[in-house]
Amino acid sequence: MPDCGFQNYSAKKNNDKTYNRMVNGDLTVKGKTNPVSFPANVTVKDGVVTLTSNKFSLTDKNLMLHTNLQ
Repeated sequence: MPDCGFQNYSAKKNNDKTYNRMVNGDLTVKGKTNPVSFPANVTVKDGVVTLTSNKFSLTDKNLMLHTNLQ
């Protein structure tokens, strides 16, 4: 069972020159869930979604990421 997870609800286009999307979702860590929003560059290549942001980062091998990108 994962220690943390992120359920993405949206990645809407952003007019920011640094980040192309505003990502919104629920972050769960150790059983506690909180809504989060952060700017990110979102790319999709060969079926792999990549989120890059200096404003938010997660580095956990047990991370469960669920996306609903549109």
